[in-house]
Amino acid sequence: MFYPFTKEVVVVSSNPVSGIAPAASKNEAVLSDSEKIDPLATLKELLLEKNSKDRSLVKRLDNMSMADLRDELLALDPLNAEYIAQINQCELLCWKRLELEKSVIDLSSEILGFDCGMK
Repeated sequence: MFYPFTKEVVVVSSNPVSGIAPAASKNEAVLSDSEKIDPLATLKELLLEKNSKDRSLVKRLDNMSMADLRDELLALDPLNAEYIAQINQCELLCWKRLELEKSVIDLSSEILGFDCGMK
């Protein structure tokens, strides 16, 4: 996926692996508990900063996916290119943190079925 206003892309790949049961091959986290950071933290912080008037937001944050957070952020100022660039930078950081969090070997439909706003 290419992120406008950045020089980076996110690559999600799916390669065949033989002899491994998908459900049994989800790897443990690469990071220790003390190193773990909520992968969505930057998007959550930006949303709280930009939408501080919404009092129900804090309660809803923990149940929001990356797509939910992105959609809420985009709705606040969809025509502001600098703001969109800021959202894209936050989302890239989320993907990088998710990559460090764990690697997964699973069925192709599960890997490529990443969060596109559907629940």
